[in-house]
Formats: sequence, C-alpha cells, structure tokens
Amino acid sequence: MNYQKINIPQFIITAIILFFNAIMIIFPKEFFEGAKNGLWIWFNTVIPSLLPFMITINCLTQMNVPRAAGKYLQPAVSRLFRLDGTQAFVLITGITAGYPMGLKTCAALYADGEISKPAAYRLMLCCNNAGALFILGTVGAGFFGDVKVGYFILICSLLSVFTIVFFTGFTSKKPSKDNTSPALTPFSRKILSDSLKNAGISIFYIGSYIILFSVLTKAFEILHIFDGLAGFFPFNKELAKAAAAGIFEVTNGCKYAAGQGMNGVLLCAALCGFGGLSVHAQSTEFLNDTDLSCLPYLFGKTLTALLCLFYGRILWTFFF
Repeated sequence: MNYQKINIPQFIITAIILFFNAIMIIFPKEFFEGAKNGLWIWFNTVIPSLLPFMITINCLTQMNVPRAAGKYLQPAVSRLFRLDGTQAFVLITGITAGYPMGLKTCAALYADGEISKPAAYRLMLCCNNAGALFILGTVGAGFFGDVKVGYFILICSLLSVFTIVFFTGFTSKKPSKDNTSPALTPFSRKILSDSLKNAGISIFYIGSYIILFSVLTKAFEILHIFDGLAGFFPFNKELAKAAAAGIFEVTNGCKYAAGQGMNGVLLCAALCGFGGLSVHAQSTEFLNDTDLSCLPYLFGKTLTALLCLFYGRILWTFFF
C-alpha cells in the first residue's frame, strides 16, 4: 500500500493518543454516547444508503460496464465537458451515491488502467460529493424540517460540481472517439462474491472512521475546542460553532446550523460541498493503493464549498 507519510514527531502523536485515552477514562459516559451516536449514524444511515451502491458499483465495474456504457455516453459528455464515457460514469456515481463512492470508483478505475492519471486528478476535483439522499433526507427534511431546503442545497451542489467540470474542460484534451466494442464480462457468482467482500471491507472502514470522528467530536465538545475555534469565523456564536464542527464532521455541523435562517442554510450548503475531515479521511483511504496524491481532491472540495456559497446567495431569492 502506498500510504502517504505525515511528518509529525512520534512523541507528539503518542502524547495526543495518551491524552485522548485519559479524557475517555475521565468522561466515560460522554464518550460512550459519542461512540453510540457514530454507530447509529453508520448503522441507520450509511449502511442502508451506501452499501447497496457499493455492491452494485463493484459488480458493474467487474463486468466492464463503465467502459461499455461509456461508449454511448461519450458523444454527449465529450462535447459538453470533454469527458469520455468512463469518466462520466465516475462523475454520475459520485453525484448519486454520495461520499465516498465517487473517489472510490475513480481510484478503482485508475488502478485498473481505465482512466489516465491526468483524468483521475481532474475527476478528483469534482467526483466525490454529498449524496442526494443525505442532502434531501438528513439535512433538508431531518435537520431543517423542510425538504425545499434540501432541494436548494442539492441544486447548489450540482451547479458547483458542473461548474468545475466545465471550466477544467478548457485545460483537458478532447477525448478520442472510442471505436472499440467493449465486451461485457458475464455475471457470475464470483463477481457477486468479490463485490460483497470488497463492499463489506469498505463499509467497515467507513464505519470505523465515523465512530472515531464521532468520539473525537465529543472530545472537542467536552474541551470546548469548537467554541474556541468559533472565534475564527465572522458569524454569530451558533453559526461559528456550526462552521467549526462542520469542517471537522459535516453531519454535526449541519445539525448545529439548522434554525439559523438564511445564513444557516448557506453554511449547510458550503459544508455539504466541503464534506468535512471525517469524510476526507474515509475517502482518501481508497487512494492508498494508488500513486495519486490527495491534494487535488482537498483543493476541489474547498472550491466546491466556495461555489456552493456563491450559487446559494444568488439563488436564495428564487427559492425563499
């Protein structure tokens, strides 16, 4: 595995871990609730919405469907966005399935030689996004009690993604016409078994990160770190806390921002565009078997968040 090194002195890492363990011992009830909250999010939200996508996308990839379907998608997406069909498949997966499926699919197809390194870096800017189910259900209907808010955030997200795709097309070569006839690999029990195994391992990785960051979020709340970080944001106290928490973990940030009017909705749009450090930890896990750097991905998520704010401010008067 090609794990990227983080040059932090070992004694600092050791001290942080020991301090974290000490806090858990001092506040066992709070950390137990934090872990339960992470487990609840994973079991009740992530597994039902993401695991079926993981299994089916794995099956489709092994059956060579991205390349076969890409031949028919290419005429349209090549003219509009300078994408070939396989790249369009990655983009569609990231928009529909949500974090972290876009980056997972991109990394898998790059590792299989289906997309080039420049194309992979271009896709990393825009292929990993908050899913429609999360935005409409959890954020819109759940936190804000208004599905219209969900549709508003979803439209801002889609506009931001396609803006990046469109403008990066100017620096990309137009894909050559695919004159081949890619053959589909027949579906088999082995393909299903391998897809289930791959999806199962991936979903446990994701669950572990969710629980870890849920516990870390609880530690930050106990130590009032979010309150301290709030001073860096030009909002009122509640929105500042939501921004600080959302950069760390998007779900808690959106929950804190609910009920804060227009600024709360716009902040949620930006947070959904950014994704949060928890999502980035889950997503970049899938780059470890490749030679791809995570920096273009992180730059792309920051740019997406800024574009979500831009489009949100413009579209606000048309929705509310």
